[in-house]
Amino acid sequence: MTGSPAKLAYCTDTEKSVVVNNFEKRGWFPVSADDDWNFYWAGPQTCRALFSVDSGYRMNDNQ
Repeated sequence: MTGSPAKLAYCTDTEKSVVVNNFEKRGWFPVSADDDWNFYWAGPQTCRALFSVDSGYRMNDNQ
């Protein structure tokens, strides 16, 4: 089965050109953290904030 690649929404909290260029080369499009996204490239501080005890977010074993 052939077809066009999926159009994924990505969010990043950094402006690393190697990351952004790779996403754009794949046809992915940027969105803000408040929008729906498929992929979030986050730095250590953002990860700590997202998964802190107070946030209530937890990852499953398969993530």
